[in-house]
Amino acid sequence: MGGVRKVAVKLTEYICKARDEKGIKSKWLAEKIQTSESNFSHKLARDNLTAWEFMILATVLDIDLNAIKSEIADKCKKEGEDSKCILKD
Repeated sequence: MGGVRKVAVKLTEYICKARDEKGIKSKWLAEKIQTSESNFSHKLARDNLTAWEFMILATVLDIDLNAIKSEIADKCKKEGEDSKCILKD
């Protein structure tokens, strides 16, 4: 990718923060993405949600995706690579 800088962002941190702030049970969130509570916990621990799962959870938790976008942009600016910044996969 020549010259493109990757910035690490753990999207599950946004899920956990919103869950804790709203007092929502992991079991309820697990049901929303059609998985067990145990598997959901593993997904959070490994930062291993699919895009579909993240979008479902972000919707039910009312997470502001524009705020996440702004945080990522700010991270890129801090590293001085604003125009060449992408998320780390």
